[in-house]
Amino acid sequence: SGFRFTGTSRHITINGSPSAKPYIVDNSYFHTNGGSGSNTMIFPTVNGGLIHHNDFVASTTTSNDVFNILTGEDWSSPATFGNADTNGERNIYFEDNTFTKILETGPDADMGSRVVIRHNTYIDSSIVVHGGRPIDSSPQGGTRQFEIYNNEFRRVTNNVPVNKWIWIRGSSGVIANNTVMRVD
Repeated sequence: SGFRFTGTSRHITINGSPSAKPYIVDNSYFHTNGGSGSNTMIFPTVNGGLIHHNDFVASTTTSNDVFNILTGEDWSSPATFGNADTNGERNIYFEDNTFTKILETGPDADMGSRVVIRHNTYIDSSIVVHGGRPIDSSPQGGTRQFEIYNNEFRRVTNNVPVNKWIWIRGSSGVIANNTVMRVD
């Protein structure tokens, strides 16, 4: 909580087991120059966390994987949509964050991740969710499930084309009540 991350190194890697207590990343600033791998802002490898009230900013608009989620969790476990995650320990919750200039990777959910993305602001930024079992963009398949609602998507500049706000390829999920700016 309360950190300011800049530079080109990976800022945070989150490891653990699906049965561990939830993690929290909050009220911090994350900056990237773009790139992939070592330039990843946050790299969660386990479900069961809360990422809230953070600013995620790229110095220039990037489509690189700066926020990839690779949990590797088994798809055979039951879904945890809505209030099925009774204690908040099964999904990754993104709440009240601001994403700026991060195309397609705010976040990029893969490999068994369970994401709930709500009450965030996306400025020239977008979300991508990969789905499909057994393979999609990764050997273990894509996102187990997603919920994307009550977010605001803003277009500020036309320097880099944004041809989608939310990109879903397979998986199971819900998208509702988002405010999406029209670009003329």
